[in-house]
Amino acid sequence: MVNQESQKTLDTGRLLILLIAPFTSMGFSLLSIIFSLMPDGDTVDMVAGTLIGFSGLTGFMSLVVGMTVLITQLVKNNLNAKNIAYFISAWFMSVLIFIFATTLM
Repeated sequence: MVNQESQKTLDTGRLLILLIAPFTSMGFSLLSIIFSLMPDGDTVDMVAGTLIGFSGLTGFMSLVVGMTVLITQLVKNNLNAKNIAYFISAWFMSVLIFIFATTLM
């Protein structure tokens, strides 16, 4: 059996895995917003579009990875409510930032 300290370490590790992709998506969206606010130019628009594409890709990957980790935890009866709450809030925030970045395009 896993003791309390090991379980806490495992839960923290799973939480970090869950939060990497949403925060990466937020980073790409914020960079796209910064590039969208720069003076117009073909290169700036191309970079902003590429960044928003990467943001969408990492957002989709975060959903796939998050659901896979959460389903695996559910099957093993090892589901942590803190991980669920943090993942859902981070993913929802990344979606809102993504939508805001696409409206600036």
